[in-house]
Amino acid sequence: MKNGRQIVTNFITLFFLFIIFTFSSYALAQTTRPTLQSLQNQINCLTTPIVTKHLQAIDHGWYNNRGQSRADSTHGVVAYIVGKSTFQDITSVYRNFFVFDLRSILPENYPAPFSRRVEVIVARLIPYNPAIGYKNDSGDTLTYVLNRVKNINSLIDGTGGLPAFTDLADGPIYGSYVASVNNNNKAEPIHFNHTAVYDINRILRFGAEEDDYRFAVGGVIVGLDDSANDQFLFGGSGEDQFIRTLELYIKYPDALCPEPDLLP
Repeated sequence: MKNGRQIVTNFITLFFLFIIFTFSSYALAQTTRPTLQSLQNQINCLTTPIVTKHLQAIDHGWYNNRGQSRADSTHGVVAYIVGKSTFQDITSVYRNFFVFDLRSILPENYPAPFSRRVEVIVARLIPYNPAIGYKNDSGDTLTYVLNRVKNINSLIDGTGGLPAFTDLADGPIYGSYVASVNNNNKAEPIHFNHTAVYDINRILRFGAEEDDYRFAVGGVIVGLDDSANDQFLFGGSGEDQFIRTLELYIKYPDALCPEPDLLP
């Protein structure tokens, strides 16, 4: 009989402990429930795997066939003319370049284990071509080709000389664009190929180790003739308001989706 009363007593004690634990957990949940907006942000992140980012060039400029150069970082806002231009009876061939810092697409306090999992799916260069940007005295179109650049440091500090001029047209091709007078006063996207996308993703994966997230691209007009005339693109582009944009479509790992904010 005594054992029976002890069993009943223990049962009642456990029952009340269960009730207390349940109500305590409910009360805690009521004080720490996620905010509606933070839940919506998390849902958007998890259901929208591709994010679009637009990066403005941190530097741009040109080199000519005499090794002369102008860069935004050393000469203020400069043009990114490319092709052939005759000025004061001197004909010069120009090749241009753009430099971007990919570090800015990584979230703040980015966890190192996920640094190799951010993946760019699509990339496009979007340079603005001014109203007087295109001129071709020898035909109706010009073909602008983008290439990989080897030495970024000498390129942007203006010390590259003729080797930099060669470098701007010497690397693997990233993409191309056929321009005409109809492309004046427009920002036309130039799609990068898989080689360019691969190079961008390599920079994202190893940028921390090399402490360098810069991505550079060189541009050249192919098929210029030998006449002393004008065949150029992006003429008059030395204005600060003209965009020089790298558009990226990026896939982030789910682990980077934000945790819900909790109500106080």
